Amino acid sequence: MKRCRINCFFFVLSALLFASCLKDTFGEYDYGTLHVERDLYEMPCTGTLNVPVYEGSRRMLVTLNDCTLVNMDVRKYSEIYSTLWEPNQTAELRLTGKSKQGTTAISIYDERTTELVAFRLRVTTGYVAMLITESNHPVLTANSPQALLFIDGDMNAYLFHISTLSSPSKLTAADLRERGTVAFTNLTSEPIMQIKIESVNQVLSMTFNSNPAGSYFYHMLGLDKSLTQSMQSTNIEVPKDPVIELKGIDSDVHIKAELLTSLVIPSGLL
Repeated sequence: MKRCRINCFFFVLSALLFASCLKDTFGEYDYGTLHVERDLYEMPCTGTLNVPVYEGSRRMLVTLNDCTLVNMDVRKYSEIYSTLWEPNQTAELRLTGKSKQGTTAISIYDERTTELVAFRLRVTTGYVAMLITESNHPVLTANSPQALLFIDGDMNAYLFHISTLSSPSKLTAADLRERGTVAFTNLTSEPIMQIKIESVNQVLSMTFNSNPAGSYFYHMLGLDKSLTQSMQSTNIEVPKDPVIELKGIDSDVHIKAELLTSLVIPSGLL
């Protein structure tokens, strides 16, 4: 009798699993439409980018067309990430630049639903963004508005103004106020940065609150690691709370800024 009950249990369990497979096979189970948020993503060639993937059956095949531009790590849904991800997110593509610019395509194929989603990836020059938090400079202000100095790997400088209480992540091309160039000297000992934009012509000494912050700064700009002893590898880890302090060489200018390591600039700026 006991053996009969066990056999009945396994029979019922098998029937349920078979019915579940039938629903999956014939499309009766609603996985939601596989999708990403954009048709085009941009990232710096020296940085990283996380692209969330939503819905779908979680059984997916991801293809990167040009493996010379970035490394790609596909993180599929698991309880490890479930509390960190957004609702309905089933995967994350983590892309790491290889210091090379260009454009490629990434496709995501759902092996259960046969859906196919693709997007373009544009890898730009490297860049750093400095959000001014303290300043006595009349243009590079810390509030009302707050200045954000953006520098790319071609040594162009962009000055953005951010309204009070606005998030830098909401930055748009319309927030750009002035642009110019920068130059760096003495990177091995006492770093000097000269800024030349429309309303600012300033020579400033630079001090970082940690060696990782300095390494990150130089790495993102693509500067040769032989220029500074603080850089040991091109695989730079993102520093914790990176801050840069700027002081005028021939003036009393004193500026403190936070390096925004996760800021994605407005699309099409570079």
